[in-house]
Amino acid sequence: MGKKAKTARGVGLSSRQLLEAQQSRQLKAVFESSQDCLFVCDRDHNCLYANKAAVDHVRTTEDKVIGKNIHSGLSHIPDFLHLWTDRIDEVFRTQSVLRVEDSVTLGDRLVHSESVLSPLHYPDGQMFAVGIVYRDITYWKDLLRQLDASQRRYRDLYNHAQVPLFVTNADGLLLDCNLRTLDLFGYSRDEPRDKYIHKFRVTDTYVDSNRRNEFILSLRRCGQVNGFEAELKRADGMHFWVSISAMITEAGLIEGVLYDITASKVMTKIEKRILSLILQGKSNKEAAHLLHRSVRTVEDHRSRIMQKLGAHNLVELVQKASILDLHERLSSQESDSAWERHTHEAS
Repeated sequence: MGKKAKTARGVGLSSRQLLEAQQSRQLKAVFESSQDCLFVCDRDHNCLYANKAAVDHVRTTEDKVIGKNIHSGLSHIPDFLHLWTDRIDEVFRTQSVLRVEDSVTLGDRLVHSESVLSPLHYPDGQMFAVGIVYRDITYWKDLLRQLDASQRRYRDLYNHAQVPLFVTNADGLLLDCNLRTLDLFGYSRDEPRDKYIHKFRVTDTYVDSNRRNEFILSLRRCGQVNGFEAELKRADGMHFWVSISAMITEAGLIEGVLYDITASKVMTKIEKRILSLILQGKSNKEAAHLLHRSVRTVEDHRSRIMQKLGAHNLVELVQKASILDLHERLSSQESDSAWERHTHEAS
């Protein structure tokens, strides 16, 4: 009976060893298939283990790394070597986890990485090695740089778009805008936009507050509006008209574009024709010839146009009118406007 018990104990021990061996093989298979680089180094910088990804990453062979001191195994990349020996020493000294990010030249390329160095202990608590998980994040860093560059380009295009663009919340609080929006409302480009962002409320600029309510109701009913007209006030108190096209985002914000339609609201047909000729670069004399009017008449109309549009000089007039011109060209696909007919006749 004693012999049987001994045999049974022997069989049990053998099964545990078999199970442990199987688990060890599975664990090693996991390590070897990992895309992250895995190293284990002792206090003297001897490499106790390195998976395939780690060996491939330092561009050497397994026999030159595992079981070797990293001073010899990584001597072909001295910067990389000194960086890691110092860190291994630090983890042994502090016995705490160390997280780092690096940018190191390996061969002919700049490699970005993030790593975690962890102290490894025997069951009795004695530290015997440092485990290193090293991840090459060069691809993701490059993607982030490309994304950042793309965002900067987008921001530049947004800021310098030739039409006023805006983002507000449902209460009309301005969350973002471009330079043209500042121009439209009569604010200086020289002042930082932070002065207006999260402080300026578009709702306060409506001449008729009921139009703002109608605008919000239309947005909520349809999710977007096109060509919604409203009379607003500039910073100097002057009234102007806009056509608003906007949509509600998934976040509940309102994104849209404003078109200055003041000219179409306050100008006569002849004034619109003269404005069209001004945009074409025609002089007063040339405009008078094309319209069969006297130069003095054209000058008077031009003066009234500038007054109605709040322009103090020709540059401001062209700037304000160019927004109107763009709007009319965009909306021309939907209607054969009187503006187009007069422009065609004048040309």
